[in-house]
Amino acid sequence: MDKRINDIIIECAETIVLPRWRNLAEHEVQSKTGPQDLVTIADIEAEYFLQDQIVKLIPDALVAGEESISRGEYKISDLDAHRDRPVFIVDPIDGTNNFVKGSPVFAIMVAMLVNEECQAAWIYDPVAEAMTEAHKGEGAFTNGQSISVSAATSDDQLSGYTSLRYMKRDMQKHFLANSQALNMRDSISCAAHMYLDVAHGREDFTLFTRLKPWDHLPGVLICQEAGAYAAKWDKAPYTIMNAKGAGVLTANSEKTWNSLHNMLISNLDIS
Repeated sequence: MDKRINDIIIECAETIVLPRWRNLAEHEVQSKTGPQDLVTIADIEAEYFLQDQIVKLIPDALVAGEESISRGEYKISDLDAHRDRPVFIVDPIDGTNNFVKGSPVFAIMVAMLVNEECQAAWIYDPVAEAMTEAHKGEGAFTNGQSISVSAATSDDQLSGYTSLRYMKRDMQKHFLANSQALNMRDSISCAAHMYLDVAHGREDFTLFTRLKPWDHLPGVLICQEAGAYAAKWDKAPYTIMNAKGAGVLTANSEKTWNSLHNMLISNLDIS
């Protein structure tokens, strides 16, 4: 099954996503909730393709994507009724704004859950032709090669991402004031690549405020299998049924996670 999932994702990229990269007509881009929340014909067609092909492969699977959930076709609570069978959460193009601009910083993300627990994850970078995947308890791999997080430990060594643009102004001020020891920069508008940078050891942490499952389930599992530690800001595990409230922080070790939490989050009111 795993090889076939890889093939489905790559076929989706080659036949639907890449042909429209840097080749979108104006009418093929629409706004959902605002000018920064875009969906393209490639997002919609790619999601339908992934749903169709995965169900053909695994007939008892439920496949829910960012766009179908956004349209109200599924609610997260609906997935509970399917808990003993495979549930796939797909993000057909993570980084849609980048995709629309012609940037290569986008990816296809897929997570497989059983009994509400993420058991496998795939992030495919179509431009680099790089497939990163993880299965719970088995490690993380890119194009078959094992990957691992960085070894940085002291605060002045740490570098990573935050998501200042999605924070309220008083929270932005708090993070800026308390991150002077870090090399911390704002989101690159693609959770997939931010998680990949941590999983490959190129960055030491990534911190998010918005908790959409399709943005985080694949990346969190891949990072954990590469050796990272991940939890919500309230220190609870990030799961499909616990994807509300405080943000999520992923770091190259539990020690780094605790250090960053003490520095950036412990004094915040996250109730």
